[in-house]
Amino acid sequence: MKIFTKQLILFAILMAVYTLAFRIGLTSCIRHSAWLILGVMSFVYGGAIFFTAFFLGKSDAQENPFFDLGLRFHVTSYLVWAAVSFGWFYLGNPNRYEHVSDILQVLLYWGFILILHTIIFLITRKDTIRGIRKDEIF
Repeated sequence: MKIFTKQLILFAILMAVYTLAFRIGLTSCIRHSAWLILGVMSFVYGGAIFFTAFFLGKSDAQENPFFDLGLRFHVTSYLVWAAVSFGWFYLGNPNRYEHVSDILQVLLYWGFILILHTIIFLITRKDTIRGIRKDEIF
């Protein structure tokens, strides 16, 4: 049972690429007041992350019987998004309307959802033996 699988590492790399592209586009759209493009870009960004996580997570579940309800992918996306966003803010060229407090606010709200996901994982983990569902063993 591996925690860092090739699917999770690939997801982290793709998440970093998607997020960096989104941050660049976000700054450009804000700078040029291109609100419609920003809305479309946000939808595409969210969809790309969802489908990437869905298919890589499905593949990961077939190769790795570890039962985690997608928590590893959720934590990975949280950490990668935070790293890329802070990196863009401090090393990139953020717009004057972008503030570090915006990043912290998103991380705070997302962190609450992540804590809820962790609690649900801990509750459902009771139905597993060493991370493998009981119905798959017996």
